[in-house]
Parts: sequence; structure tokens; C-alpha cells
Amino acid sequence: AGPNLLICKDQYHNIFGCFASESWRSVSRRFYGSPACFLFTFYPTFRVFRAQEKEIALMKSDRESICMGGGDAWGLQLQKDFLVGSSSRCSTFNNDPLT
Repeated sequence: AGPNLLICKDQYHNIFGCFASESWRSVSRRFYGSPACFLFTFYPTFRVFRAQEKEIALMKSDRESICMGGGDAWGLQLQKDFLVGSSSRCSTFNNDPLT
């Protein structure tokens, strides 16, 4: 329990993930987490995408998926089996898609 680092590798060998400032919750109706949350790419290029100032759409989760970011899209979203997910540009982290 507590802060955690999630590292993913896709079918094309891209390595990316997120830092969650607190434990994931089984059900959250609202966003949670602190501005310490961030998204990153590790391979083929290392980049860090930090939360934009005053953003509150950081972490959200339920029994079906975990998500980072928000606004117009998820910065990183993974289904409960961790085998399917997506990454899009989002206003929370002002990120490029991670993969």
C-alpha cells in the first residue's frame, strides 16, 4: 500500500508507465492522488510528463480499470487484466501518447 511505480511493456517493446502518489482504490467516483503523480516513457526515449499546475484529474480507478490523467482523454488507461490499455494526449500531464 502506498505510492507505486507501474511499468508497462507493449507488443512493440516500448516501455512506459506512471508513478501513482498513493495506492490504487478498488472504486473511486472522483479523482484522487497528488501533483507528485507523473507519466513517463522509458524506451525507446526517456521522457517524464508531470502534472500541470492545479490539475486534479490525476488518478481514477474501479474494478474494471485504472487511469491516469483526464480532461479530454486518459494519459494512461489499463484494463483490470493489465493486457489491454491505451494512452492519449491529456491536459492533466500535457503528454504525448506513451506508446
